[in-house]
Order: sequence, then C-alpha cells, then structure tokens
Amino acid sequence: MNMLTKTALPILLTMLLNFSSCEIMMDYVDEPASQEVSYFTLDADIEKLAENIQQAFDAKDCEALKDLFSDKSKALPDLDEQIQVAFDLYKGEMLSYDDSRSICRGKGGYVEKGKTIRANASGQIKDAMTSADRSYDFYFYCHTVSEYKGKEGISELTITDNQSGEEVVVGEYYK
Repeated sequence: MNMLTKTALPILLTMLLNFSSCEIMMDYVDEPASQEVSYFTLDADIEKLAENIQQAFDAKDCEALKDLFSDKSKALPDLDEQIQVAFDLYKGEMLSYDDSRSICRGKGGYVEKGKTIRANASGQIKDAMTSADRSYDFYFYCHTVSEYKGKEGISELTITDNQSGEEVVVGEYYK
C-alpha cells in the first residue's frame, strides 16, 4: 500500500461513518412523536388535576371525581363507595392550601425514538384549610400518557384529615 492509500482510506471510512450515522440519527430524531409531553406540561397537568379534585370535593360530586380516574381504576367494583367515604371525611369547602410547596411531587416517564410512551406524576395539596375549620392533605398518582390502554388518569388518591389523622384511600396504585 502506498502512502496516499494508507492516509486516504481511514479518512474516507471516517467520513462515511460520520455521514451515515448522522443520517441514522436524523431518522431517529425526526420521527413524529404521538404526544409531546415535557416536564412543564406535566406540572400544568398536575396543577389542573389538583384544581379539579378540589372542585369535586367541594361540590361532593362523585361523577366529577370519578371522571378524573383512569379506566383501570374506574373498573374497581367499590370505587363509588371509596369516593363516598372520602367525601364523608371531607368537611366544608377549601379556602386555601399551602402554596409554598409544589403541587407536583414527582414525575417520570419513558420516551422511545421521540415518542412519549409513558408519562406519570404524583401530586399533592398540602394543608388545605376548609370553611369547616378543618385541614386536609391530598396525595394522588396519575398517568398522563400510557402505552397501556385505560391507564391515563388517577390511579390512587389519598385524603388525610390532619386533626384526626384519619386517612381514606380511593383507587389503587399501579405503575
């Protein structure tokens, strides 16, 4: 092999690999996502969900609260009874909550080739003060996107009466 071949061959191979890998990477990145989900979107979704939970509890609206749950949770045979027990614990209407804490407690998900496969989060409403001079904490877990049909929505919601310590769990947690 002459000197030109020894020098040119590695350069040509490097260029070929670089250009082909860029093309492969562009195919990967340019694949359209089925649903764009960012952490900012999850924060907004969780805040809206917390607002809807508050409204359902204040109105004692079983159907409104049930609509926030996933199809998987709605299939639980005693979900309506669980909701009623939670409403029985909750007295008054929410006047305020501790807004110094983030409503969104945790978030995660899975993205494959630019497509969001799963996005899930947990939320909280801490020290919710009501017109009945009671304080409550709410915790909830939900999926905003799932590769499994029927998992979008709340899986589990817990309400705790901060004075008595009594706690009611509605739904069932799943990953």
